[in-house]
Amino acid sequence: MVYVLRSGGALSVTTGAVKLGLGVADMRAWGTELNPDGLFDVGDLDGDGLGDLAIATHQKDGTSPGVGQVAVLTSSGALSVGSGDLDLSFADLTIIGEPNNDAFGDGTVRGGDLDGDGRGDLLIAAPRG
Repeated sequence: MVYVLRSGGALSVTTGAVKLGLGVADMRAWGTELNPDGLFDVGDLDGDGLGDLAIATHQKDGTSPGVGQVAVLTSSGALSVGSGDLDLSFADLTIIGEPNNDAFGDGTVRGGDLDGDGRGDLLIAAPRG
């Protein structure tokens, strides 16, 4: 489960040390068949001037051992939902690795604008590939 707390929402705390329960999160991203492994700021992939997220996941039922996935949530798409729950099966883009236990998605990083088109690019590692 990934909890999203927005600056204009759950994080709009004025001063002092505050303890927030996860029940106040603006959004929760989860997957019925997926376990989140890592959350990555990938810059602005969709070109709308706002940041987007990538969530590295793996199958939690064990039917496809070693198959990693990366779910991309864009600010103009899946992240534009005001609040509530977001099933990762409805991500804007899902990239699925090979079933060869290569740890696809471990170490996903923001690559910056590699091709000069003004939008962020995504690098996905498969460290055991």
